[in-house]
Amino acid sequence: MSRTNYEYSIDPNLNIIQGECQVDSLSMVELTIEQQLDATKRAKGGGGEQIVIEHVKASLAAVNGKPVTLADGSADSVFGKMSAQVRDLIVCAYQEIHTAPEAARASFMLSKKITVR
Repeated sequence: MSRTNYEYSIDPNLNIIQGECQVDSLSMVELTIEQQLDATKRAKGGGGEQIVIEHVKASLAAVNGKPVTLADGSADSVFGKMSAQVRDLIVCAYQEIHTAPEAARASFMLSKKITVR
């Protein structure tokens, strides 16, 4: 199965306000429905923000050119060491990747037909 990979560069100024991890670049992938459901289960009822964080970590494919996964704990580890500003950028990227463009949403909503049966 081929997957679309999205690569991003991080503004070096964001790495000044940082915990333990300097992030220069990262890549993310679109999640399958199974991966989204697994991420939701990992949130363990932690609420909407925790669900988003788990989805974002599942979507991370590489940081600074090095692969990261949930399976080996590397995605959790690196995500927890990023600055809040970098984490925010990654959440924005996840939302953009997984959300239909406004024009597509508007067109979809305009295509609605109502029937009474």
